[in-house]
Amino acid sequence: MIELYLARHGETEGNKSGITQGQTDSGLTEKGKKEAEQLALRLKDVKFEKIFTSTLGRARATAEIINKHHNQEIIPVEELKERGKGGWDGMRMNEVHAQHPDLEERWAREEDVRPPDGENMEDVHNRVIPFIENVIKEAKGKILFIAHGSLNAVILGHFMNIPHNLRYRYEQDNCCLNIVTIDGRHVRVKHVNDVSHITE
Repeated sequence: MIELYLARHGETEGNKSGITQGQTDSGLTEKGKKEAEQLALRLKDVKFEKIFTSTLGRARATAEIINKHHNQEIIPVEELKERGKGGWDGMRMNEVHAQHPDLEERWAREEDVRPPDGENMEDVHNRVIPFIENVIKEAKGKILFIAHGSLNAVILGHFMNIPHNLRYRYEQDNCCLNIVTIDGRHVRVKHVNDVSHITE
């Protein structure tokens, strides 16, 4: 049986400030580092076949903290980068709404919105799912992915066969854990946005 462990990075300075983060980066806060350490403790006894991380610094920093208990190669992968927010990157949402007054209406229609020069959820699906499927073909055991909120939501939505425009409904808190098991043709989503390891 194959088990996919999908985690989100710890809190960043951008998260704390309420700034939209896509493929620009900001470092982990002290809280984010503590969250990563707590996730690391939860995973310390899990034997991972491979550890993959987004190439963005916030995910790599989280992966390095987790890997202190495993001491194995961390494989950075471009396909695991966060959804490209394009022209919205680095903006607060009130600024985004000011530039795009029709946004609330489009979201109310559950449109799969693509930011200017950015990606919608279908774009992210087309980028990451072929990579995930290739990993599954070669995998035999437990695989860890350290990535991002929208990215994880796309992967979970794929396994649950949820339309692209509804995948944003998967909440992904900082350093949450999702677990998907694959046994032949049988896929089970066992944990979603699990933060039971996070304490104040």
